[in-house]
Amino acid sequence: MPGKVKVRIVAGRNLPVMDRASDTCDAFVEIKLSNTTYKTEVFRHSLNPEWNSEWFRFEVDDEELQDEPLQIRVMDYDTYSANDAIGKVYIDLNPLLCKESGSLLSGWFPIYDTMHGIRGEINVMVRVHLFSDSNKYRESSCGVQFFYSSSIPWGFKAKAILGFVEELVVNDDPEYQWIDKIRTPRASNEARQTLFSKLSGEVQRKIGLKALELGGNAVIGYHQCFDLEGESGIVVRGIGTAVILTENVVSTSQTEALRESPVLEEQIASSAPGPSSPTEKICHSPAKGAISAAHRRSSDSDLSTTPKEFPFPGMGNCIATLNNFKRNLCFFGETQENFPLQSNDRSYCYHLSLGEHNGVDITPLSYIPGKKIEQYLGDLDFFFIRESSSIRESGGLNGFIQSFVAETLAIVRAHVSALGGNAMVGFHMTQCILLHNPHKNQGQCLVNVAGDAVFVQVPPAAQSVDTEEGKVAHFEVQDSYGP
Repeated sequence: MPGKVKVRIVAGRNLPVMDRASDTCDAFVEIKLSNTTYKTEVFRHSLNPEWNSEWFRFEVDDEELQDEPLQIRVMDYDTYSANDAIGKVYIDLNPLLCKESGSLLSGWFPIYDTMHGIRGEINVMVRVHLFSDSNKYRESSCGVQFFYSSSIPWGFKAKAILGFVEELVVNDDPEYQWIDKIRTPRASNEARQTLFSKLSGEVQRKIGLKALELGGNAVIGYHQCFDLEGESGIVVRGIGTAVILTENVVSTSQTEALRESPVLEEQIASSAPGPSSPTEKICHSPAKGAISAAHRRSSDSDLSTTPKEFPFPGMGNCIATLNNFKRNLCFFGETQENFPLQSNDRSYCYHLSLGEHNGVDITPLSYIPGKKIEQYLGDLDFFFIRESSSIRESGGLNGFIQSFVAETLAIVRAHVSALGGNAMVGFHMTQCILLHNPHKNQGQCLVNVAGDAVFVQVPPAAQSVDTEEGKVAHFEVQDSYGP
C-alpha cells in the first residue's frame, strides 16, 4: 500500500547557543525519509526560529513506509566551517497507518542529541495519505494493530486466537563497520539509533504479514529483543500472538449495574477481556489498596533486563544502580522532585521545564486505573543512546542515568501528545547497553522504550461524587473500566 508523506516544519524554541559571539544560532532543518532529503531555509540569529516551511512531499513504497523512520535533524549553519549538529527527532510513521488513529501528527518534539541530551524543541506537522492497493503480494502489513499490552485491549474481544508469531532479523553493527570519514561518538551513536529504528520497523512489518497470512488483524503481547553480538552484528527478535479482534462495547445498563451491585461487578469483570488470574483480580479493586503493589510488581518484571557480560571494571555496580533507579521510578506524572538531578548542565535539566506534556500518564499496566480507554492510537517504539565524558560532573553514574531516563520519558510524552493521546499503557523499558569506565570519566547507555499510546477519559459518572457513600461508588466505577 504505497503512500505519500507530507512534512511541514513550523518553528523551534529554546535552542542552544551555537555562536558564542552573538549568543544565538543560525538554525536550519534537514528532513529525511528513505533516500530523499529536504532542507529548510536558514533562520539566522535566533534561539526561537520560525521557519513556517512549505509542505515537503515524499512518495514511498510499502516497505519504506513501515521500515523507515522520518528523520528530522536540526543543524547550525556555519559559513567557513562544517555545519554543527544540534540534535535529531525520529518519528515512527506506523501509528499513522492505522485507520482508527487518523493520518495527522502535530506537536512539539524534543530535539535529542546523544552527547548532550535534550536541546530544545521543534514544532512539526506530518500527514500520511495511503493509496489503495489490492495486490495480494504486497509487502505491507498496514492495518494490523500491534499491542504491547499482554491482555486483550479494553473495548475489544478476541474472536479467535490464531497462534504465536515470531520473526528474527540480523544486521551488521555500525559500531564495528569501516567508514571513510573520521569516526566520532555522535556519528556512531546516530548510525546505531537509525539502524535500530529501521530494524524495529522491519521486524514489526514481517510479523504483521505473518498475522495477515493467518487471517488475523492484530498482534497482542508484542515484544522485541535486541541482542548486540559485537563484531558478529545485531540480532533482533520479535514475538507476539496473532488474533482476530472485534469491538466489544459495554452497554450503559452494565455500567449502571456495576455501580449498584458489587457481586454483579465481579461477574462482569470476570467475563471482560483481559487476564483472569487471582492476583490480577485483586489489583482490579482500588478499595482493597492493591493497585500500588501490583504496579510495583509489573514495573520490576518489565524493567529487569541486564546485559550478559561486564566489559568494564565495576560494571556490576552500574547495573545495580540502573535497576534500583527503575524500581523506584514513579510513572504517573513525574515532577522535578522525582528526579533530583545534580548536574549544572542545562541540557540535563531542560526537560524539567516542559509543562504541556506532564498530563501524559505512563504505566506498564494494560489500563489506567480510574479512567476509560476511549481510543488506541498506535504502538510507539523508541531507541535512545546517551554518552557522556563528564560522568562525575553530572552527579556521578546515578545522576547520569536519572537524567537520561527522565529525558526519554519526556520524549515519549511528547510523541503521545502529538498523536492526540494522554496516556501510554503496556509501557516497558529494556536496557541494551550500560558501559561505565570510571578511570576515564566516561559512560554510555542504550535503552529501548515501547508502549501503546491511548486516549483516556474519566467517566462522567465517576466525577460527580460528594458524600462518603458517593466516594465508595466512585471507586467502584473506576474499577469497572479496568480490563
